[in-house]
Amino acid sequence: MDEHQHQTIERWERRWLVFGVVMLAVFVLLIAFSLITEGAHIVHGGGHLEPNAIQNVPLFAQPGVRELSSGQYQVGVVARAFAFDPADIVLPVGAKTRFYLTSADVLHGYLIEGTSVNIELIPGQLAYFNYTFAHPGTYHVVCDEYCGINHQNMIGTITVLPVAEYQKRQATGPLPGHVATAQAATGASGQAAAVDGTQVFDTHCASCHQQNGEGHPGAFPPLAGHAPKLYTADRSYPVDVLLHGLQGPITVDGKDYNNVMPGWSQLSNAELAAVANTMMHAWGNDASLPAGYQPYTAKDFQDARSTSMTPQSVHELRGKLGLP
Repeated sequence: MDEHQHQTIERWERRWLVFGVVMLAVFVLLIAFSLITEGAHIVHGGGHLEPNAIQNVPLFAQPGVRELSSGQYQVGVVARAFAFDPADIVLPVGAKTRFYLTSADVLHGYLIEGTSVNIELIPGQLAYFNYTFAHPGTYHVVCDEYCGINHQNMIGTITVLPVAEYQKRQATGPLPGHVATAQAATGASGQAAAVDGTQVFDTHCASCHQQNGEGHPGAFPPLAGHAPKLYTADRSYPVDVLLHGLQGPITVDGKDYNNVMPGWSQLSNAELAAVANTMMHAWGNDASLPAGYQPYTAKDFQDARSTSMTPQSVHELRGKLGLP
């Protein structure tokens, strides 16, 4: 190889190296642009959920939209051949929404066109993610995993309305895909009046822990027989869990769980106190409460709101209390 050939090869090597670096920079910029404009919507695994037991989970036995509080929504979606349940959903602009999804039979997809949401739904698995629709419009939902002969018919819509129009339509009757939930009455002081803790539990907690408090093996731990142990370890610990959530591996009744419980700070202090007391007394738990048990009050939760905690730090606190 003469000097001229060597220089020619060297020039092309440099060109390809520069081209590779430029393309890498372009890809990084495109990813950054997508994150800035669309946001990062990370899908979380919610643990194991037997497809034949979906009907035992209220969130999926009656799937749809639940309004938790002003601006806060929860959506349960079941995918099955060849439809989404519910297929049509209506939400207001700016609603902070957590989607819970599962498959009842085979592998499905949940792709919301015009967004960065593209979820793979695996039978036996629960997935959830948070999303806020910033603009009104109709967002088409399709299954992008081939699931059978009628796969092309597996479609849905998410209609996002301006707040005023949403409220107007809401006043005329049930909206598509919505599940009726009772709202606690509030007085002039802003505190919930005569809050029914069982009703709050059924609306917000039973979808994971079941109405009988037994939970779901491998996915969500039981509260029956376990809640009093939390109180005995530290009366304030259940307050922290309800307000801030819990994330990390735990063991309850000899079974391991490694899931994420969201904090319910969007609920009122009175609602949180009511549901805490319900969990302590329901399913025979009251027989295990220690002498001198003090019922929770709205003030317990009001005081705890001044403490900033994450689900991970609540898990660390659990370990310090000697709870497995």
